[in-house]
Amino acid sequence: MNQPTNQPTLYFPPINKLGNVAFRRVCNNSGAEFVFTEMVRVEKIIEGDPFQLRKLRIPKDMENKTIVQIICEDINRIEECVDKIVELTHGLFEINYNMGCPQSTMSKNECGGGIVKNPTKVKQVAQALAKACKKHNIQASIKTRIGYDRENINILENVQNIKDAGITKIYIHGRTLLDGYRRPATYEEIGQVKKKFPELEIIGNGDIVDLNSLNNLIKQTNCDGVLIGRAALNNPYIFKELTNQTHIKHSSGIELITTLPAIIELLQYGIQEELNLDYLKQNIVFMTKGVIGSSEFRTKLNNTSDIKEFLTYCENLNINKY
Repeated sequence: MNQPTNQPTLYFPPINKLGNVAFRRVCNNSGAEFVFTEMVRVEKIIEGDPFQLRKLRIPKDMENKTIVQIICEDINRIEECVDKIVELTHGLFEINYNMGCPQSTMSKNECGGGIVKNPTKVKQVAQALAKACKKHNIQASIKTRIGYDRENINILENVQNIKDAGITKIYIHGRTLLDGYRRPATYEEIGQVKKKFPELEIIGNGDIVDLNSLNNLIKQTNCDGVLIGRAALNNPYIFKELTNQTHIKHSSGIELITTLPAIIELLQYGIQEELNLDYLKQNIVFMTKGVIGSSEFRTKLNNTSDIKEFLTYCENLNINKY
């Protein structure tokens, strides 16, 4: 068996619309030690926008497992936002700032991933976040990319600025902003960061889909933890399989019966958290992508809006060994 170089801490990252509270529960149960909320916008949280506030829903038994991620256009409002988030949540231990989102509008405004090309602004944001979190004895962290494009990889400079601001935990995606999610991630730059700043807690990210890719990242970077996003959307039990060092059951080409337990668990938590089925449909679509026998299943999914009815349908399929 391909044994891991070491056992890193596993995280489920912030993913808008898909990283809802029910899915986060499934990932945590599977072995993700920490999970992120969906990214929340500073200005909208301060305004009390219901959609953004819903993202901050953290069950009591998940308080010590859930990291809140924020993003903003006005740096001067970071402290106000942190104050508001602390007021709205309980047991909060870490707030993360997104410097990695490749969404084009944010990038143009040097918001999200667009910040990486401006080291001065990187430091300003990190300073504001560190100050706001220190006020509440909360850990501040940054999620970022290795640079703006392949000709402008400036992760070492940005990490130095983040460290100088007083932040010691950094999540690094092994792609540049302009890579988006298309180009394969590279780990050399993450390894350079960990080598130069061994005192920092570095969490690696990018293209972790099985035990081999996990081992490859750890071997190349010696990072302290790993974010697993898109692979978890297809199979939230990937965390369990990596922890147990077992074979990853890729969604493509497997039977529906294989993925039904995770779907049933998701639906049960959806009911527990009072979510409607429409809120979870996109998760289920990802979980059945390429799955044998999923055509009729998806038709049923698309033609119902009753979460309890659909849960019963899934449980019957499971009992009958579809």
